[in-house]
Amino acid sequence: MKQVNRLLISLTLVLCVFVAMADKRMAMRNADTREPYEAAVPEGPRNHDYNETWLDSIPYLKEHARHGESWAYEALADCYRFGKGGVKRSFFISLCFYELAGKDAKDVVEEIRVIDNDDPYVIFARMNDYIERGDSTSIVCAIDTLHESGYHSADILLRFINGKDNVVTKQEIIEYIMDKNTDADACIFATGGLVLSEHKDSTKIEMDWALPLLLEKVPYFYSLAGMKAYGHTVKSDENNGYGEDATEKDVSDRRKAVEYLIKADEHAMLTKRGARLLYYYCVMDSTSDWVHMTDEDLHRIGVIAGSL
Repeated sequence: MKQVNRLLISLTLVLCVFVAMADKRMAMRNADTREPYEAAVPEGPRNHDYNETWLDSIPYLKEHARHGESWAYEALADCYRFGKGGVKRSFFISLCFYELAGKDAKDVVEEIRVIDNDDPYVIFARMNDYIERGDSTSIVCAIDTLHESGYHSADILLRFINGKDNVVTKQEIIEYIMDKNTDADACIFATGGLVLSEHKDSTKIEMDWALPLLLEKVPYFYSLAGMKAYGHTVKSDENNGYGEDATEKDVSDRRKAVEYLIKADEHAMLTKRGARLLYYYCVMDSTSDWVHMTDEDLHRIGVIAGSL
């Protein structure tokens, strides 16, 4: 979580990259086209069975991930890493799934670097350092290397490097992010590129304007937004954390935070801490009667949270 917050503040929000060295591969099938593909998954228990139409598909993996099964997170990470199963290739979403699986960034990056120093994931990880240093030459070189693997999401950074006489505005970036054809990684690079072009000191960067724009592009941010908003409503150790002088706004703000957490869960990207807050809210908060959650759903949220 600290890594996610650090890069949300400093770079292109790229984080360090996770690369899983899976134990074996699972034969999968695109849920729409039925085209076969493989996903790397580790050994692990399959605790639940689902509708047979979901088998060997992204929805199947997401349902297992929504039950907190780490192997499913890793399989999804593999799918997004290579753009398999009908999903758009996204290194950022891939690494988010690795984080949800409990992987350590430094270890996995180093493991893949030893095997292939020019692997796109390794190049992707290096971009953070290049951008923070303002090393335009290395950024351009990295983008060229990424092109060799068919990855073009970082190309937006070239506009900032080559735009000294034609400054890229925040409004342009907002429109770029909102374009349905802009992929998740390009949105991350665009946001980070704008932030760093406006601020020399990456420790003083304010990112709140970007988060609402990124939620649907990168659903992992629903968890981050939900946790942050929920934290702002906790003002006491008593009275469900509301404090004695709780207002209708406090209750409304917490409800909005929980709505974010529910959206993260729908996308199978609910973090452990987010799950704990959601579980506590549903079980302990008297204002949670609007949440329609089955006993099975509440149980799996508790599993993700580590409470059950």
